[in-house]
Amino acid sequence: MNKYEKFDEQIIEMAKAGLRPADISKKLNIDSRRVIDRLKINNITDYNRGNSNKRIDIENDIQRQVLIGTILGDGCIFKGKGNKNCRMNLAHSLKQKEYFLYKYNILKSLGFQEPKVEKEIHSKNKQEYYCIKTQSLTNPLFTGLYNIWYKNGKKIIPKNHLKDITDLSIAIIYFDDGYYDSTFYIAMCNFDIESINNFRELLFNKYKIETTIQKNNILYIRTNSKIKFFNIINRYATSDVLYKLGELLETPESL
Repeated sequence: MNKYEKFDEQIIEMAKAGLRPADISKKLNIDSRRVIDRLKINNITDYNRGNSNKRIDIENDIQRQVLIGTILGDGCIFKGKGNKNCRMNLAHSLKQKEYFLYKYNILKSLGFQEPKVEKEIHSKNKQEYYCIKTQSLTNPLFTGLYNIWYKNGKKIIPKNHLKDITDLSIAIIYFDDGYYDSTFYIAMCNFDIESINNFRELLFNKYKIETTIQKNNILYIRTNSKIKFFNIINRYATSDVLYKLGELLETPESL
């Protein structure tokens, strides 16, 4: 008798109730691969695989804005080996848990799993730190977004989609990858020059914000534009990213 056979009745009952193998494995404390094996042995093929072939749609404009900002910020869309569709990762230092949960609570209906805290080892200084992360199910939604915002495996900012980048999206991009040092900077190291210039064009044409590109593709918000930029992003700051507003923290929007 296979040692997992004793779980068959529970596995079959949970699968018919709509639970995914991953959920069943957690409840029974056995490997999800063994759950799938037992389902196959019992000829149970119609079970919940996470709805990865049923398209999830963006529900509202706020969700769309946060999603685009996250894609262009710290989010990562990728296709795993053997997967038909893409999935998306989202992670932040545990020090930014409030900010992470702000984004997660807006995006979770798009198939994101329950967040978990993990210990990581920094690749350079070897120090330990904790991060909070989530990953979506594979879905055609993320495949479509990958085809827009990625090219040859790298993030891009195409000119014909600049209209999709809103105030909230810009705030997410900044709080993900920006920092303050007398004015605002955004690390855009993962983008090519064309994409960065497209983003600069958006900032200037829509907001009259002047920028320059510094070493390592760091976007510099010129000092004469920092109040304009502040007025775009400050209303979206959670308490754990307020430090990124620097000396302008208490600056009124009317300035």
